[in-house]
Amino acid sequence: MFILYEHASGYGLFRVKEFEEVGMLVPAVEEGVRDLSKFNSVVKMIAFSPFKSGTNALDNMNSISEGMTTYYLCL
Repeated sequence: MFILYEHASGYGLFRVKEFEEVGMLVPAVEEGVRDLSKFNSVVKMIAFSPFKSGTNALDNMNSISEGMTTYYLCL
């Protein structure tokens, strides 16, 4: 499973190493995701694509919020 993370600085692509759907909403699991060492044991960053400018970031975030894929995301 992969996770696409949209941030103001760019897009991050993560691969999930471990996944247990049953315990996803348990408070201890949510707290564990906030700890970087525990987070790194569950996911691995595959790629990061920074935005080239503030305008580029705004265009991409607006498109994502409207459910549209941008050319930049498809690269």
